[in-house]
Amino acid sequence: MDNPTQLLEERFSQLPEAVRQAITSADVEAHLRKLSDTNQLHFDQWQELETEVMMTLMGIKPVASLQQNIKKNVHVDDATATKLAQNISEIVFNPIRHELDRFLAAEQAQTPIREGEPIQDLSADVE
Repeated sequence: MDNPTQLLEERFSQLPEAVRQAITSADVEAHLRKLSDTNQLHFDQWQELETEVMMTLMGIKPVASLQQNIKKNVHVDDATATKLAQNISEIVFNPIRHELDRFLAAEQAQTPIREGEPIQDLSADVE
């Protein structure tokens, strides 16, 4: 598929509801705009950065390749690509991971225990 936007939309619709909620609640676009302003990226670079991050979030591209993909597709040097990848991890991926953990914990707390099913100790999951 040549259109990244269409690919992202299709992939997003296939994600579990918990993952979709975590991604949309993290306000990814606003964080990326701020990050692009901080790093003085041009509009076309910001668009490429957003595409790379969304492709990674959707599992289309591996997280381990994010830095190299940023360098190649956003057209920045190694140091900038490293800095962007680290910042994206902190301001985009970590909040999404936290929101997803919170959602799954709430969902798990609402799941009734079926008769004969052992009770699990969830105290380690509480922060």
